[in-house]
Parts: sequence; C-alpha cells; structure tokens
Amino acid sequence: MLSYFQVGEWLFYPHKNEIHCKEEVFKIRPKTAEVFKVLLQANGEIVSKHDLLQQVWNDVIVEEHVVFQSMTELRKIFKGTSTIKTHPRKGYSISETITEIDMHSGREEPASSIRSRFKLDDHKKYYYLAPLIVCLCLLLLLAVKYSTGNHVAKQGSVMVLPVTNRIEDSEHMWVKYGGMDLLIKYLQPQLDAPVLPTEEVLDTLKRADVNQEEFDEVTVSRLFEVSGAEVIVVQAMSGYSGDYQLVYSIYKKGSITRGALFADNTNQLYSDLYSLILHSMGVTEISEIQTYQHNFANEMLATAIDEMQSDSFTTAVTMLQAVLVTEPENLLASRMLVKSLVYLNKYEEAKQAAKRGIEYAIKNGDTKNLGRLLFWQALSTTQQRQFDEALAILHQVKIKSEQTNDLLYLANTYRVIGKIHLHKKKFSQAREAIFEALRFYQTIQEPYGQSSMHIDLGELALAEQDWQAAISSFNTALALATKSNISQLVTMSNEWIAKTNEARNGTIN
Repeated sequence: MLSYFQVGEWLFYPHKNEIHCKEEVFKIRPKTAEVFKVLLQANGEIVSKHDLLQQVWNDVIVEEHVVFQSMTELRKIFKGTSTIKTHPRKGYSISETITEIDMHSGREEPASSIRSRFKLDDHKKYYYLAPLIVCLCLLLLLAVKYSTGNHVAKQGSVMVLPVTNRIEDSEHMWVKYGGMDLLIKYLQPQLDAPVLPTEEVLDTLKRADVNQEEFDEVTVSRLFEVSGAEVIVVQAMSGYSGDYQLVYSIYKKGSITRGALFADNTNQLYSDLYSLILHSMGVTEISEIQTYQHNFANEMLATAIDEMQSDSFTTAVTMLQAVLVTEPENLLASRMLVKSLVYLNKYEEAKQAAKRGIEYAIKNGDTKNLGRLLFWQALSTTQQRQFDEALAILHQVKIKSEQTNDLLYLANTYRVIGKIHLHKKKFSQAREAIFEALRFYQTIQEPYGQSSMHIDLGELALAEQDWQAAISSFNTALALATKSNISQLVTMSNEWIAKTNEARNGTIN
C-alpha cells in the first residue's frame, strides 16, 4: 500500500523522503525517513535505540550515534514542538495523533491496525534474520578466539572541547583553552580510555572545519565522525570572580547528560565536573585531583593557540617564545612552539626548542610530556633527512609512550618509523611499522589516522610496483575518509588512485 502519514499539521511522504507543513517542504535523508516511519508505525509507543538500529540498519554494522544523527535532523524540522519525545534510557516516541492514509483510495487506516502490522513485520524480520544472527555469532566467536595475543582492545577516546567563555573581562581569557587543558590533565590518569591531548583536540577541530566558539548538537555529531571519540565534553562558563557557573553536556554515542555547576572559584568547578564525568563513565573509585601546572595562566598562550588555529604560525611562534621567557617550564607552550616551527619548516629551531623542553620534562619527571617532546624532536630530525638519528629518538619515544600508555603518540611514532623505512626502501620494516601504527589508530578508533595509514600502505605498494595492492589500499583509505567526511583525505586518496593508474598504464605501455 502506497501511503502517507498525517502527524498533527504535518504530512510525511515516506516514498519521497519528504515532510510537508503548509507550504514548507523538508527533504530528509533516506535513513532518517526510515527512522521516522518506524516511530510513526509504533503509534505513540516507545521505540528503543536498539530497535531502531535493528530495523533501519539491519544490513550493516553501525554505532548508536547514527540514530542520534537522524533524531537531530528530525528535531530541526520539528523545532519548537513536542512531536518527538525522548524517554531517557528508553528511547523515542511520537506525541501527536498519527493517521496513515492510502494515497490511492484516501482511506484512513486505524492506529491499532498500524500497530499490529508493525509488530507482525517485526516478527517476520527476526524470523528471516535468525540464521544470519547465528552465523554472525559464530564469526564473532572465531574473531575473539583468533584476535587474542598482541592485539589491544578497542577503546574510543574521550575528547574535551574548548570552553565557551561568556566572561568578557580580560582576566578570564585563559578559560577557553585553560579549562579544557585542566580537565584533560585531571582525567588522563584516571581513565583507561585515552583522553585526547590538547593539541590533538585542536587538530581535530580544524579537520572537522566546525565553529570553534559554540558547540551545538550538529557540531558534536560531526566531531564524533572525525575523531572516533566515544565521549565528548562540552562546557560553557559564565559569571564573575566569586560567582561562577559552568553549564556542561557530556555526549556519548546515543545519549547526553546535561547540567550546571556553581562555585566561587574555577578550581572547584573543575573538581566537580571531573567527578561528574567519571561517574557518568562508571568510575566509582575516584582519586583526589593532583596539583597541575596551570599552562594557561599566561593569557598570551591562549592568544597564541588562537593564532595557530587560524594557521598564523609566525605570530604564534613570537607569542609562544614570549610565554617561555617568563614560564620556561610550561611544557604545553614548548610543544606548541615546536609544532609551529615544524609547520614553518624551521626544523633546526624546532629541534633546539624541543631540546629545551625535554630538559625541563626530565627535571620535573614528566614522562608523558617527555615522550611527546621527543616525538616532535624526532619529526624535525626526520624532515632534515637525518634518519638514523631520528630512529634512535623514536625508539625513546616508544619507551616513554608505552610507560604512560600514550596510544596516540605510539601510533604517530610508528607512522614516522614507517615513513623513514619506506624512504630507505626497507619495505618489510616499513610494512611492519605501518601495520603497528594502524593497529593503534584502530584501538583508539581514530578515523583520520586509519585512513592515513591505508594511504601509507598504498604508497608502499606503489614503491613495490604492486598496482593492485596500491589501488586496494587507496580505495580503503578513500572509503574511510568518505565515511567520516574528511575532505582533505578524500582528495588525497583520489589523487593517489589517479597517480597509481597513470603509473600502471605507463608501465604497461
């Protein structure tokens, strides 16, 4: 039966993926249309995220955030109404009167008929899916059996976003990045899941090409795509000295926890938020917060980060150097300075800046920052084509990163090692390093890194003139980049595919 639905004053045409209201027409994605149809056929009953995934995405393996994306799309259309109702930890329902109308006869179908047909179709679906589910279970058991050993269990990361600072006086300029950095440092020693370091959060924001001042649900959904994170923390601070308010949202794939905290000082605010986040992630034994160096007490550092975010690295270098004159042990400023110098191709200056930061990291016993500064020193050395020296430094990075379980920097380290071996035409060592890097990127579910590593595998295959393997790797990279909508890597993958086809045709001819 070809039909449409009347939902209050709205008309929904499933066969056209359109929702009409008076003279307005809203085009929605096919999957969102399927989600809406399932909710309508439930006729006011609650439909869980699990059921939506089973009925709409039964042919593919996806995460819960796809439901969240469709619900966000629908809420934009029904903004200002209570048409779509969320039932915390249960699911979603439609609160309006629902009528299904046969487009040929104009006959209205009673709600009870819709509901019974919905349930009958559901039973049929599970009947036909049963053999497939059994097969999948067997495959999963085999996968578990043969994936033990050196493989690390996958664990999505936690990403803390910059604070939306609604305090206008100059004394609180540090809050935007300082609050983020402070919370990251509080969480890192307490969680098994990797908490993305400040610089990786900033890189992710640039890759996602999103508004970095306000973070709404659409922006957060985009960041889930690009980062592979399991948890994203959004914060906004307002008030004044002695009377602060922090509004927070803790996004997980498929759920949101929101609230507000009040305190007379920022340290108390972040202590309370730290505890809330850990509780929301099921951590019951919460350690006392250690005293951390406040990297952003110097307002110039926050301004320098803003310059880096807008690719003004020359200005950022000047500011970061000024910060380190007054705060030579500010290791975040040291890392940002080295990174900016690398982007400016000033590799010798970057090596010297890293060396100074390394001395302070050793002095303060800061193993994590020591590993990260060593990495940037190694990268600068690699760019100067001093490969043996770079490999020796990267060996130290591996040791420090393993000691602190710094999975992101382990992935980055193996990637640079792979690049060096590829340049030296040591293909077997390059392949081993690239696969190690890919393994760590997969562990933290980082899409950008995974796509990049398949590009590296394609480059390796191209160097070996294995055209089929090269095309396969570049196509995998393209699929991953397309899925996460990372335009830079989509373009890069397509360029490599074109180059490979040209090289193959040139060899054949």
